[in-house]
Amino acid sequence: MASTCRLSSSDPRVAKSLAMIKLDEWRRWRLHLLRIGTRESTAVFCLDNDDALEEYARLNWDSTAIELSVLRAGIGRSPAGKRAIVLVDELRVSGSCIPLP
Repeated sequence: MASTCRLSSSDPRVAKSLAMIKLDEWRRWRLHLLRIGTRESTAVFCLDNDDALEEYARLNWDSTAIELSVLRAGIGRSPAGKRAIVLVDELRVSGSCIPLP
């Protein structure tokens, strides 16, 4: 059984907009937050495809009105009676640019 996750993006650089996520199967993913605390912040969601992370969605927003002070990130779909577990082995938060591995 598979669950379909639809990810949409208005950014023309993002070619992928549909990902098939199978139940009970491990997937690598990355949520990269760019330019936090600037006028325009960006979140980039990447999901593994044949052992390489590919960009699936990009979200831009104006962060001048509300500056980010708390972050909650994850992927989830929770039908009634079900639960999801998100395991994180690496979380880096910095006020400056961190080079990606």
